[in-house]
Amino acid sequence: MLTNLAFGGKIVWRLLEDQQAWWKKVIEAKYLNSPRQQLLTSEISVRSSTSIWKLCKKGISFMAQNVSKVPKGGSKISIGGNKIMGNQAISSCPGMEPILLFLQSKGIYRLNQITQWDIDTQAWKGWSFPPIPDNLKENFNNFQIHLHSIAPIIKNGNDGFRWDPTGSSYSIQVG
Repeated sequence: MLTNLAFGGKIVWRLLEDQQAWWKKVIEAKYLNSPRQQLLTSEISVRSSTSIWKLCKKGISFMAQNVSKVPKGGSKISIGGNKIMGNQAISSCPGMEPILLFLQSKGIYRLNQITQWDIDTQAWKGWSFPPIPDNLKENFNNFQIHLHSIAPIIKNGNDGFRWDPTGSSYSIQVG
């Protein structure tokens, strides 16, 4: 049972990390109704499947609890919807919904949309927000506290994933 869970988790990890693997494209085309970044949060339809996909489904709930996004450029990271750097999704924090709705009303959904970059080094410089209405200032201060530990690293970097309990890679060993 635990070995199956571990192997299912390993396959899910590879689905998240492998960009061009042919087998990943086959599994995504056959079983997923959404992009790979949503694998851990989307409803997976129940249908007859291969034994490999059955292992994946066993690993998804386990992985969803223990994997978060790592911002490099922030272009594939939802401000409110993703666990980032081991932190819970901002949307699940009390009082954040009004700020997230305000940002969405301004067309801001992704981390890179509120990020300032140093022109010379392409490194993160700070946050950039539209003017915040007075009635949201208190919530906005809490929002900034949540953002503090999730700054992107480099403008053109590809966002990734991490194994939350230790911040390291996911691996299994048998024997």
